[in-house]
Amino acid sequence: MNTQAPARAKPTQLHKLTVSLLGCLLLLGCSPTSLGRMVFPFLPSVAWVNQSHAAAMVVGAIAAVASVWAGLKGLEMSGREGPLRILLMFFVSPIFGFGFGYNGVTTGGPMLVAILAGHEIEVTFAVADVSMSSSSKCRNPIEIDELPFLSDRLCGYPEEVRKTLAPGARIAIKGRGSEWGVFAGQVRRID
Repeated sequence: MNTQAPARAKPTQLHKLTVSLLGCLLLLGCSPTSLGRMVFPFLPSVAWVNQSHAAAMVVGAIAAVASVWAGLKGLEMSGREGPLRILLMFFVSPIFGFGFGYNGVTTGGPMLVAILAGHEIEVTFAVADVSMSSSSKCRNPIEIDELPFLSDRLCGYPEEVRKTLAPGARIAIKGRGSEWGVFAGQVRRID
């Protein structure tokens, strides 16, 4: 009787490349969200979000498919292919893959440009909402109109600033960035 475990499949070059690209996309797509919520809020410009929407959708779709493929290959190589894990891989992985791919294009790319070649700039936005209550994760939120989910909120600004704002109000955000986006610093109303 053979008591040895079945041999695991070795990763192919394509699998290694896909996992590496997904890792870079994960870093690029995750950084704006984690950095923005912790210390350095970054907002992509509305013009960039509108210009890059088609490319972001394509990259998001490719990342969704690639994340399912990489996940299934990982399960296959680890020998842990159970029906529940495969089902979760098909339903959870594409959502995260799409989100990281989309966010990587709409927010991660402009953030990288702002870090590497940014300068002091002022970018205008429209306020979507200021009536939201504070939470432990976002004190005194100001929601910005026409920006992607997770990149559409400023936190920690004084209540005095929020009181002067209403939905539709135009604001200028000054900070380090480019025409594609800005690390939020000073906020002022412009109408």
